[in-house]
Amino acid sequence: MVDSDDAVYRELKASVELAHGSISGIVDCLVLGDETATVVDYKTGRVDESKLEQKTEYYQPQLEAYALMVAAFDDRPVTTSLYFTEIEADTGVEFSAGSGDGSLGELKSSLDRRLREEIEAQIKAEFDM
Repeated sequence: MVDSDDAVYRELKASVELAHGSISGIVDCLVLGDETATVVDYKTGRVDESKLEQKTEYYQPQLEAYALMVAAFDDRPVTTSLYFTEIEADTGVEFSAGSGDGSLGELKSSLDRRLREEIEAQIKAEFDM
């Protein structure tokens, strides 16, 4: 996955602005290759191999947010991957976002919608006691 001439960054703080707020986080590992940027997110908790697909779906929004964060400062297409350390499994989640294919705009809209829904749910819970 990593070539000797790739730039590797660990624990990279990143953020992205959305219409209804911002999302920030710490990218575990970012590999900048000649053609692509690859985000690797390590999961150190216990995981049952039979629930790997379910766990992967659960973390999909986080991977999408990381892809957007990286795309905000780098023009290369971004791919993401989850690595579960306990079972030494790379899920091979291949979410790809390229700057010219429209997927970044769709992704940004999707994350912004989720953020807005979360904010609305918190406000409703706060005031509808």
